[in-house]
Amino acid sequence: MIVRVVGVGSDHFGDDAAGLLAARCVRAAAPAGVDVLECDGEVGRLLDALEGAERVVLVDAVRDGRRPGAVGRLPPGAALRLGGASTHGLGVADALALAAALGRAPGEVAVYTISGARFGPGPVSAAVAAGARRAAGRILRDLGAGGSAVTTSGSPAAVAAPAASIERMKTGPGRGRNRLRGGRGR
Repeated sequence: MIVRVVGVGSDHFGDDAAGLLAARCVRAAAPAGVDVLECDGEVGRLLDALEGAERVVLVDAVRDGRRPGAVGRLPPGAALRLGGASTHGLGVADALALAAALGRAPGEVAVYTISGARFGPGPVSAAVAAGARRAAGRILRDLGAGGSAVTTSGSPAAVAAPAASIERMKTGPGRGRNRLRGGRGR
């Protein structure tokens, strides 16, 4: 079974780097057989990151009104709510919905969020960097428990719903790396 962790974000837009930082922490301690990728969030590259995985854990920064650095995990079957501007072009929710429509969705998906506040040019805040480390710890604990981090059923609606509930209210253009970076766990 292919298990993949995908950190989404940009190192150039402040707290938007949270998903990438979490993925880097996971990569350093990932169980054998877990792929860890970084993605800028562009829909085509997100679809590529999902390709071939049976279980996926996505981690991304959100502006959700909680304190910067707060870590959340979207519940399976969260209400479908598309919309909001994303620094990732169409964004994570759209990529999952498109993967489901194309029959390319992973069987199971979990979405972790890290609350941010600053999404303009500059470095990630200390609070969000600490949140990324906490998110990585939660992901690693879940993966160590037999992959229980990924519990959403693979039906198209169920795969799209959790990520679609992320209300993306970030500002700024969809910039970032133009490729996926990643590797396997130890």
